[in-house]
Amino acid sequence: MASVASLRYGELINEILPPGVLNVVSGLGNEVGETLVRHPKVKKVSLTGSGGTAKAIANSTAENPKPMILELGGKSPNIVFEDADLDKAAYGVSLNGIFSGNAGQFCVGGSRILIQRSIFDKMITKMKNLLNEQIQLGHTMNPTSTMGPIANAAQYEKVCAYITIGKEEGGEIIYGGRHGGGTLLPEHPELVDGYWVEPTLIQVENNSLRICQEEIFGPVATVIPFDTEEEAIAIANDTTYGLGAGIWTSNLNRTQRLIRQIESGNVWINTYRRVGPELPFGGVKESGFGTDSILEYTREKTCYIESE
Repeated sequence: MASVASLRYGELINEILPPGVLNVVSGLGNEVGETLVRHPKVKKVSLTGSGGTAKAIANSTAENPKPMILELGGKSPNIVFEDADLDKAAYGVSLNGIFSGNAGQFCVGGSRILIQRSIFDKMITKMKNLLNEQIQLGHTMNPTSTMGPIANAAQYEKVCAYITIGKEEGGEIIYGGRHGGGTLLPEHPELVDGYWVEPTLIQVENNSLRICQEEIFGPVATVIPFDTEEEAIAIANDTTYGLGAGIWTSNLNRTQRLIRQIESGNVWINTYRRVGPELPFGGVKESGFGTDSILEYTREKTCYIESE
């Protein structure tokens, strides 16, 4: 969807700007991308994509180093404590956190939902009710749809494979899990064709499982119970990624502690996925670096002037 939007943006902006001021060039990495990043006249490279693509770009620019902005993947924790507003938290970790219109296909998706054990069952019930009431699979241009399909066949197969892996690793599917059309989603006969995956919650007890460590990039979230604040922090940081994190609590002191201790470029308190063009948006660890908003596209210059 982002690629389609970029093409449309190029069409619209070229109705305003003179030809050549902005150029949108589409193509695969080995056809277009490598040539662009290697070219000496390209002064900066910005990527929103996978870690593998980032490594390929870094290799391509080795002989002609240039600044890079890398906004990569994530495996973001969304942490709910027992003193949180549970209704607000249930919406924030499910509908807004991962199961939205683009079917979990966004890098900052809260794909690891951590819930304090004392409220675990209550939160799961609230989340299931919300999903039952508000998720309607369908074409994203249909105003009645609230969640669309997976982008392409390859990604669809990957998401379905992870659901299978989750079950094989010992995870329990506590919501959803079905995919495809026809008999797999019988209540949606209009979805016979397409790459459809239900919102899927997989309960696990061990954060070391593949479905907890690897980015799925689809409507699949693990649900992990925890007992103490220290345990929640340890689970949250137990990943190679560090793009986003959500904290749901009414305890201001706890909020301050977790902001400092969670390894993430973005932390949201009692909300999730709120961004602004004037604010930095970047990651740590394998989630990338260098995304200080508009400032990233400027260049600093130091000048000393000595007067007589």
